Amino acid sequence: QTEIRKKEKELYDIVFGKKGGNPNLVKGGDNGIVNDLLSAAQMKGTGVFDELEKIYSSSGHLVPLFAKNKQGVIRILRQPTLEDAEVVRRTLAEVAYDLNKSGKGQPGGNIQALAESLRTKLDDMSPTLKGVREQAKIVRKGREAYDYGLGLLNAKKGNSAEDVQLFINDFGDVPGVMNALRI
Repeated sequence: QTEIRKKEKELYDIVFGKKGGNPNLVKGGDNGIVNDLLSAAQMKGTGVFDELEKIYSSSGHLVPLFAKNKQGVIRILRQPTLEDAEVVRRTLAEVAYDLNKSGKGQPGGNIQALAESLRTKLDDMSPTLKGVREQAKIVRKGREAYDYGLGLLNAKKGNSAEDVQLFINDFGDVPGVMNALRI
């Protein structure tokens, strides 16, 4: 598992770690990304700001992007980078998933729409990021297949023929998944 996470990090370092690969986003020349980032952080009652605060405060390399004053007003502290935009996009997707899963579909749907819009804008701005994201998805699916296969061996997952077939139907076309499942 550690090796798989390391590989995923290496993939994202292709975009964010190289010189010039993590550009600052300039308002006006960013297709509205900076405004979307601020809108995301300012969504009241959704937990987006709190999740972003956790990510930035626990990271060893990310510099905080947002701050909240005593009156609760959230503002951007510095010029965001491409990596900041991707962090916010992922956070939006995770918060939307959690809200939808807990039965709060309206705010979940609104947040998901913003996450998808942000993804489209980022893909247009950085085709390299789009490609790396796809590669990381393949790595994650391989990790999920490994975990699923291990769960089958340990009888922690549904190991009926139907359960296995459902898993294969969902992930069987992702490169490397079938090999990972065969552990």
